[in-house]
Amino acid sequence: IVDLNAIADLLIDLYPDLTPQVRKAAKYVLENPARVATQSMRQLASGADVPPPTMGRLAKALGFETYNELRGVYQSDYHLLSSSFPDRARQLQIQARADGRQSLWLNLAEAASNNLAELARITAADDLIHAANILTKARRVFVMGVLSSFSFAHYCYYIAQMALPNWRLLPANGGMIADHLAGITESDALIAIAFPPYGRSTVDAVRFATKHKARTIAITDSPVAPVARKCTRVFVTPTASPHHFSSFIATTALIEALVAYVIAQGGDRLVENIARIERIRNDLKEYWVED
Repeated sequence: IVDLNAIADLLIDLYPDLTPQVRKAAKYVLENPARVATQSMRQLASGADVPPPTMGRLAKALGFETYNELRGVYQSDYHLLSSSFPDRARQLQIQARADGRQSLWLNLAEAASNNLAELARITAADDLIHAANILTKARRVFVMGVLSSFSFAHYCYYIAQMALPNWRLLPANGGMIADHLAGITESDALIAIAFPPYGRSTVDAVRFATKHKARTIAITDSPVAPVARKCTRVFVTPTASPHHFSSFIATTALIEALVAYVIAQGGDRLVENIARIERIRNDLKEYWVED
């Protein structure tokens, strides 16, 4: 195996059948790929709270002879993995000096294109249909994201709310989440958007919604991300980029697709909702019109 996506896919497939200790190691590797590239086997095992030989057993389960062979795959793509913003910014500068600034644009565009292609590969239309069915049947749909994910939560809400007045955007201030979710029930749904570093309030909101039997949909970077655990449906969006910040082009595409599937199956009522809002916006002269 020489591809990080292939390693992640195999880890997820093997995960249920691994021993508890190796499963613990696998979870840590999935959630901390940059540390696999930069840390020794002993350091990684310490972070995962498992004995060092467990990392060797995990490597063998993946088809590698040694942990160092597994680590080598992660090291080759370290510039895509580092979760430290300063480290990634420094790597970006080094890469630009080595390849020339003209090539930076091509590298960024290639990463974005690859993320979209990977999203299309790993996301089945049936998954979108299933999620859309959940959202269509829900009494209320809450949309949440904090930190860097708030802008995507707001975008998701914004493109939906003209057609879907029962959608609610939860505030970015975690202290007010309880006020909005206090009455959530099995008739409701929550869309939780979260990427590293994960916002604690989003994880807590998913746990609260799940406890009260609401359906939950996660949009995140890993199938075992904290926000994804026990969710009804999980969408993983690739975020690799030579930029110091993760790329969210695939995340935006996924959000647009999810809302499109909801509206596509919504019937005349949703079209009438959109027409009504459009009439009000025109009446209030919200749009620029040339004289």
